[in-house]
Amino acid sequence: MAEKMDRRKARTKKMLRAALLELMEEKGVKGVTVSELTSRADLNRGTFYLHFQDIDDYMEQSQDEFFQTLQDKMKEVNILEFNNAQDQPYSELISILEFIKNQADFLHVLFGPKGDPSFVVKWNSLCKNKCPISFLPYRLTKNKC
Repeated sequence: MAEKMDRRKARTKKMLRAALLELMEEKGVKGVTVSELTSRADLNRGTFYLHFQDIDDYMEQSQDEFFQTLQDKMKEVNILEFNNAQDQPYSELISILEFIKNQADFLHVLFGPKGDPSFVVKWNSLCKNKCPISFLPYRLTKNKC
């Protein structure tokens, strides 16, 4: 029974996300209403309100989930292992890139002209403060020597 609920919950989440992205592309992040979202997703408004207070809460939770997953994957990067990988693909970096690829629809809308400016600020902050970019020049220099 729990598996059936998990599948139903995953399906609901997928439908809400698809509907939100469609509506955001059409109307922008601030133009979406709960009624439109649930109608497009073919869900009851009550179902939406069981999990979220409003559209802003849904957006915030979706973005938080994205950033948390991305940060968890970034924590798996070991700079020393990366630098020692030589010409071999570094699986942790590939995992990050695959995650970003799988989130392309979400990112396309949020970075787009009708997207969420607060998401861009969060993204820039993450890249500035959390990305292990500083080790890239070391790797390039190391390989040249």
